Amino acid sequence: MIGFVERRLLQALLVLLGVSVVVFTLVRLTPGDPARVALGKRATETQVEEARRRMGLDRPLPLQYLVFLRRVVLEGDLGRSYRTARPVLSDFAERLPATFELASAALALALALGVPAGVVAGVRRGGWLDHACQVGALVGVSMPVFWLGYLLILALGGVLDYAGRISDRTVFAFQTHFYLAEALARGAWPVAADCLRHLALPALALSTIPMAVVARITRSAVAEVAVRDFVRTARAKGLPARAVVLRHVLPNALIPVVTIAGLQFGYLLGGAVLTETVFSWPGLGTYTYDAIANKDLPAIQGVVLLFAVVFVAVNTAVDLAYAALDPRVRHGVR
Repeated sequence: MIGFVERRLLQALLVLLGVSVVVFTLVRLTPGDPARVALGKRATETQVEEARRRMGLDRPLPLQYLVFLRRVVLEGDLGRSYRTARPVLSDFAERLPATFELASAALALALALGVPAGVVAGVRRGGWLDHACQVGALVGVSMPVFWLGYLLILALGGVLDYAGRISDRTVFAFQTHFYLAEALARGAWPVAADCLRHLALPALALSTIPMAVVARITRSAVAEVAVRDFVRTARAKGLPARAVVLRHVLPNALIPVVTIAGLQFGYLLGGAVLTETVFSWPGLGTYTYDAIANKDLPAIQGVVLLFAVVFVAVNTAVDLAYAALDPRVRHGVR
């Protein structure tokens, strides 16, 4: 009998295979000829046909997919970008750290503000703080990220930098593409401060939706745990209200919060396209935008597959962690 871990890993592989089929097919069914886009409007038909042959676009679609799948699985090769003329994995190695730093900062803001707001709203359920938290969460979920980004630029653009990851005047020999982490690790505090000034506005804009989701999930979990018998017993013993919340309510309410936090991180990595475009953040979001605009098939496929792998991996890890915390999940008990 297949165990819980093996079943989840098998499901993850099947999901990734399905994503690869859908992405490969849809990208090639969109209007436009990638060979002509790569060569330009002045290219002759002979040049276009030669480019199509060189790119493998003259083969039947199923054969193209099998060649693509073989390269990805056996060689770890996502192809060469039509636009940059570099391996897609090399582009990812430069762009992914920027998106990872942005998503991590946004998630940290979402948890730092969303969890306390949800705890207060859940403990004071029905009060004005609860209503204020729910209204704020609704506004956070409903507000378009690009619109909020422009508002933040207008309001705080004179105080904080909002274009790129670092100022042109800053001279520092980075050895990795994790600018903020490397500056902190090497003790380059002025460089780290410059990175933070550029990171603050896009991270704040990107954090609004996960912050609202975390706050609402935390509120629901805290409100549910707060009425259980062991919490009533703790209150009957005369424990202070803060001790009851911190020792008894919050630890038991954090399981769904941890789950949703992991899922939100996957969404942040894949959903930063608009934020990165507004703030000229050189991450995978702007890379995706440029790839779509230029019909760069290998880049588009690679980006979508990367986001799918990250999201499925995070989702699987969260499920395994949830199963470790709650044995009922491993044994299928409801």
